[in-house]
Amino acid sequence: MSSPERRRKRALVRAALASVVSVGVLVLVWHALGNSVEWDGIHLAPLPVLFAVAGALAFLAGRAWRFWLFLPRQRGEPVELLGVTAASWAAGLLLPGPSADVAFVGLARRRLGVSVAHASGVAIIARILDVVSLCLVAVLAALITFGRESAVLVAAAALVGAAGAAVLVSLAAPRPRHAILRVAGRIPRVRQFVPRTDAALDELAAGRRWLGLVTA
Repeated sequence: MSSPERRRKRALVRAALASVVSVGVLVLVWHALGNSVEWDGIHLAPLPVLFAVAGALAFLAGRAWRFWLFLPRQRGEPVELLGVTAASWAAGLLLPGPSADVAFVGLARRRLGVSVAHASGVAIIARILDVVSLCLVAVLAALITFGRESAVLVAAAALVGAAGAAVLVSLAAPRPRHAILRVAGRIPRVRQFVPRTDAALDELAAGRRWLGLVTA
């Protein structure tokens, strides 16, 4: 059996490879589709810059609050959690792919004393929440623009958002969660994590916490 240090190194290597592949795919897509893009110069002014900074800080605070709700007994000081959130977000901005999630798991383990399994579960649920919220924003934006966007794209965003919401509900509700975990328990490598996963999801299933997550 490999040591925890070796498993962490393997996880970091896999995350780095996935990030490199993500960047490569983005470069290929840009070369294939980006030739027709027309660039306009950006004229910076103090007021728009202040609005952008305020929006970024509000997003960062909301993201940190969401992690604070996920880590009830191990959340540490709010300032420290805000720093962990900012550092992981910066990693994701610099290198697309799973780098933000890997950075959050590593920082939460070292700075907040959160186990790797718990932090990984938090990162996965946070990503599903991201997908649901982005799809909701896309659908609302399409409604505000009075149908100028493609109906197929709007329908696809609505379906993806509904699927993500259904996954979150199935993880929060006991019966669907137990059914999913029973199926997952049939996989040999996953079986050992099922009891801890069930306990962690049951802890996160409180109504107040999900209300706070939706608000965040």
